[in-house]
Amino acid sequence: MLFEKIKEYSEKELFALASESTKITYKELYKKLAENQALLRMNGFCENDTVVLKITNQVHYVIAFLSLLSIPCWVVPVPSNIMPGELENVLADTAGKLFDDSTYSSLESCGGAPTDLQMPNPEMGGIYHLTSGSTGKSKLCVRTVKHLSLEGECFRREFGLEASESIISASPVYHSFALGAALMTAFMSGCLLYVVDSFAPRQILRMIHNNKINILIMVPAMARALCNTYTKQNYSLESIRIALVGAGPVTKDLYETIKDKFGITLFSNYGSTETGGIISRLVPMPYKSIGKPMKGVKVKLCDSSHNAVGTGEEGEVWVKGTYMMQGYLGEEKSIYDEDGFFNMGDLAYMDEGGFLYITGRTKLLINIGGKKVNPYEVEKTILKHPAVEECAVTGFVKDNGEECVKATIVASDVTEEQIYDFCSKYMNKHQCPTVIEFAEKLPRNSLGKILRDVLNKNISEIS
Repeated sequence: MLFEKIKEYSEKELFALASESTKITYKELYKKLAENQALLRMNGFCENDTVVLKITNQVHYVIAFLSLLSIPCWVVPVPSNIMPGELENVLADTAGKLFDDSTYSSLESCGGAPTDLQMPNPEMGGIYHLTSGSTGKSKLCVRTVKHLSLEGECFRREFGLEASESIISASPVYHSFALGAALMTAFMSGCLLYVVDSFAPRQILRMIHNNKINILIMVPAMARALCNTYTKQNYSLESIRIALVGAGPVTKDLYETIKDKFGITLFSNYGSTETGGIISRLVPMPYKSIGKPMKGVKVKLCDSSHNAVGTGEEGEVWVKGTYMMQGYLGEEKSIYDEDGFFNMGDLAYMDEGGFLYITGRTKLLINIGGKKVNPYEVEKTILKHPAVEECAVTGFVKDNGEECVKATIVASDVTEEQIYDFCSKYMNKHQCPTVIEFAEKLPRNSLGKILRDVLNKNISEIS
């Protein structure tokens, strides 16, 4: 498991973790984890505690995350820029302790006597990862250290990684895709993990060029930003052998543009907070496909009656794997079918070569670069504006294949800019609608239910 691997690699001359200005070895990382484990216990962090982790510096984040898992605690990762009100809700809902930048600084100032790391039970702690159900309140996915370790090992085999290689995560490592494909994969492989505090295209290009990094983990919007970035220096990405995109589609334009500009092929990964990464395409074609199931993962496509569909036929995606979540925290109802498969909420078909293609979504959640937006929460915020009478929020797929938040509003004497500014005061940037349209009324059926599929047509088409 994870900590045994870190100890194994600490006995070799290998680097473990780096930013653009910092680099530490596995030996240094192991020593730091052992010291932190003792200090955390002395400061009241106990086995089975729930800890909300909010740290800006990503090197510090990784060290704190691993240190808390070693107790073992249950870690709830949150973005460093989370809104204060939202953070208060997470702390209240989880009854967790807050571990932030000041906590980390206090721990660093204590110092620590040399000690050996006490190996934790990999099934006693792990991660409570925030996600959202399709109809409301956020939920917490329960995944143990064992689950996370198995996912990292699966990616290691998929990538064919050697301990001498390096991985850079353009995405923050609190994100479920980067956590599995970058952080856990690196430490289960003895690789060097590069992290950045915030995404800056030129910095990513410079770090890859200067350090000859081998694996690049990112979301489609980041890949597009790299393509659109002008640099005076001609940065080479020839060291990259796998550029893996998750949490969104690879369009033809993006696939061809990044290949033309940097000479690299975009590969795909598909998964969720509940399941981890489960399907990957690590061959150049077909680029529209999300790939084939990773080792140990089973996939079935079913119709609405839960019967299997044939090759080339569309069905709901159900998956089964060894490192999926145990369930949602506090919910006793099983989220798996009788054979242990989990419904991904997506529609897809499989071609004769076994490649899967996503065709749509069965759930209402909006996917913004891997961050899930609950449309109902956005609606509640917009309806607080005094000029708004009615509102419906949907996911709108742009021409480049990415989703954005769209708000259709019945209102008077208010502009799109005023709505956006109002939203930005109460929500994170990725939750704010970037497409805002006004209508005389919202389309509804005979029972008064809003017809959300109609909302993504032009307003002039809504009668």
